[in-house]
Amino acid sequence: MKRKGIFAAYGAALALLALASVYDLFLSARLYAPNCLFAWILEHYASVAAYGCYAFMMAVLAKGRHRFFLLGVFGFGALCVQSFFGIYGLRSWLLGIAFYGILVFFVLYSAHQMSQARCEAWCKWILFYAKLMLVSYGIVLLIKLGWQRVRFRQIDAQHPFQCWWLPQLAGMAYASFPSAHTALTSSLLACFIKDVWKKRRISIGKAITVFGAIALMGLSRIIMGAHYLSDVCVAFLISFSVYVWLERKEKRKYGIWESRWKHGR
Repeated sequence: MKRKGIFAAYGAALALLALASVYDLFLSARLYAPNCLFAWILEHYASVAAYGCYAFMMAVLAKGRHRFFLLGVFGFGALCVQSFFGIYGLRSWLLGIAFYGILVFFVLYSAHQMSQARCEAWCKWILFYAKLMLVSYGIVLLIKLGWQRVRFRQIDAQHPFQCWWLPQLAGMAYASFPSAHTALTSSLLACFIKDVWKKRRISIGKAITVFGAIALMGLSRIIMGAHYLSDVCVAFLISFSVYVWLERKEKRKYGIWESRWKHGR
């Protein structure tokens, strides 16, 4: 990504964070609508995209005979196990198992249709995506453990609102700051990396799609009362910083990326 794009993204996020420092509680109170269908769907089903990404990662790395194949297996398995917590009833379990079975079949079939060279080329992008997701998510979780900020929908007399820069230590159940959903969605920034490696200008359409998806996820978290604007901004800043760092690191590593990409080596 060009310096202008990096400065623009940082500038916009920092400007919103400055706004949130003053109007965090006000914005959450005005936007709070727990019955909003759009926000509810994103809260409960946005993880399906992560399941698909990890399943595809597992299939492609397996066909490419990459040594990090187990990373995809572990990630996909962990997401599947996590999704079954809190599910009750035989029907729900059977539906869940059927869903994952169809998903695994689809991604395995898609990987099978890809050429060996194409799979090897995809492996490089997949590993970048995995690094971005795992490092960003790990940093967010560590901050959550330290801050333990109360969510807007859980504010009460014992757990009042607290500004984002002050750790609240409200308890493990409250972990609002920063937004993990936003951090995971920000992993879509990896979509830019092919253009960066191939020294092409990032298209406006792709930039709008990626940043629009991140913004919609952040907005949905505020609407559901799960996070404040500051939670969303800081989560994006973390993921974006990790992206910039990985991009610079990978560009130094693959200085002749174009030729490797074309031949899948």
